[in-house]
Amino acid sequence: MEERKIFDIIREMISERFGLEDEKIDKTTHLSKDLGADSLDIVELVMTLEDYFKVSIPDSTADHIETLEELVDAISLAKKS
Repeated sequence: MEERKIFDIIREMISERFGLEDEKIDKTTHLSKDLGADSLDIVELVMTLEDYFKVSIPDSTADHIETLEELVDAISLAKKS
């Protein structure tokens, strides 16, 4: 699956979860600063995405995800593994 498709899916999930319009979410969107997500929100989001994409993101990677781009990269890398 190409990164653009992964981005679109994640953006839609974030839009629904945080009540934002898709257009206001881009690759530079910071999960905590821009979305107001706390660590629990981020863990839940990562778990939801792992289930959706049928992948596993190592905790060492998930702990450092701060932006939507980093989240897309983590999913993309996990899908290649």
